[in-house]
Amino acid sequence: ASGSLASSGVQSVAETGATGTLTTELSTAESAGTVLQYQTGSLLDLVGGSTTQSFTVSVDASHQYLSYITMIAPSPDWFAGFQDLLLCRSSNWVDMLEITVQPWDAGTDCGTTYTSSNCAGGTSAGG
Repeated sequence: ASGSLASSGVQSVAETGATGTLTTELSTAESAGTVLQYQTGSLLDLVGGSTTQSFTVSVDASHQYLSYITMIAPSPDWFAGFQDLLLCRSSNWVDMLEITVQPWDAGTDCGTTYTSSNCAGGTSAGG
């Protein structure tokens, strides 16, 4: 969310596109019951330079929100996505959504170039 510190997983996706740390965070949340399902992949899998992606998600009464993140490359620590999009409105499930994602700065690299180093003291999440 805007103004929040980036987790180590968000930092990894934003800086390098690697999903391993984020997958570990999501797996932990899934075990705790706060995440119903998660999926990782690559937008590079899109055919013909398409700028859209479609996917199906599972939701239930206890898991009504959707979040999404993807790296913006090249960039020092930028990503696009959204967090906690409510999929149940007026007691009805949303059948289909078209979402324009916004760019975000993870705030984990200091500087203005693609090869900027991490901020002093580690990640913005304190790691």
